[in-house]
Amino acid sequence: MGRYRANIDMDRLPQMLKAGYGQGTGSQYRPWIEVIHLPSRGLVCRVRGLTTGRVHHLLSQLETTYWYALDWAPSVVDIREQFPLLPIEDTLRIAERLCYRHPRHPQTRRPIVMTTDFLVTIRLHGQEHDEARAVKPSSELSKERICEKLDIERWYWQERGIDWGLVTEQELSPTLARNLALIAPYWDIQDRLPLAPNQVAQVATVLRRLVTSCHGSLVSLATLGDRQCGYAPGTCLTIAYHLLARKQWVVDLLQPLHPDRPVLPHSLDSMGDSPYACFSRSSPFSPFQTARIFMALHVFVFLLVVCLLLSLARLGRLDWFPLRPSSSRGGAKRTTLHRLLLCAPGARSKAAGEHLSEYTPRASLVPTSRARTSASRMPTFMP
Repeated sequence: MGRYRANIDMDRLPQMLKAGYGQGTGSQYRPWIEVIHLPSRGLVCRVRGLTTGRVHHLLSQLETTYWYALDWAPSVVDIREQFPLLPIEDTLRIAERLCYRHPRHPQTRRPIVMTTDFLVTIRLHGQEHDEARAVKPSSELSKERICEKLDIERWYWQERGIDWGLVTEQELSPTLARNLALIAPYWDIQDRLPLAPNQVAQVATVLRRLVTSCHGSLVSLATLGDRQCGYAPGTCLTIAYHLLARKQWVVDLLQPLHPDRPVLPHSLDSMGDSPYACFSRSSPFSPFQTARIFMALHVFVFLLVVCLLLSLARLGRLDWFPLRPSSSRGGAKRTTLHRLLLCAPGARSKAAGEHLSEYTPRASLVPTSRARTSASRMPTFMP
């Protein structure tokens, strides 16, 4: 969006570019707007990312919530926040065409460089592509000026063939952001614990056994693990957070993660014999995939039952299963004759006026008005 820096306008644009603002990728990217340059509504934040390995500058609580979701996503390979819409001539041209006022510096009244909150690089099926995302509270979307700036931004990315989207608090989970904020600092614990990797792996094995075999809160099981392993209090809890951050323990992060609550055994995923066998940032078998498999299984069983019922109904119409079998051979002949008389249009017999025998299979009776002759086309039964 159109934010400005204190005492920065178009005249200082070359200096900004020379300093590297808004340029680079990955760990070398430098955002166009940093926390120290601009007051923002809400909570500003600087946090080191797992994806890029650098400090990200986030200018609101909503941006921080969305950033945590991006940083955790396995398909995201780069996150560039506060990305400048350059050259500025493009946004000036778009604003003029749409009859909008281009954002200007409040003091110098000179046009300023507009920014997009996030430019995200995603890798899918071995191919990378960029997506631009603007983050705004839904309450701001009723303001005409805000919508004008968003429209300029949308047209800018549309001209470049890059997908642009708007994110509000309605698409985000504050619980997920809080959980990730809790475990993200434990991605690397070398500066927290004076333990070798093999020692951490041994503690992880003990913790996995305790969580799957004992019932208790995470902090109580971690305390028990500290006693069994002979480590200082808090060591096992730190390693537990480390396993969660490394995605070697898979839990539902959409639910509040509290150390005073138990970790359900089915929410753990052992990624091999050693927790250090693979530092993959994605889980090969997530709870969402599990739910999808069970849903497919239920649908299959339901369709199987429906097909079975339709098949039984078809067999019943073909008179393969009479409700009451005849008690004698003569009874069977009488039943067949009686049915033929009823099915033959215009047939006359004293049997037509007789009452149905108690041996007559009532399910096989066909009304005369609906009877078909040999010249009529046989019906096709669909199961």
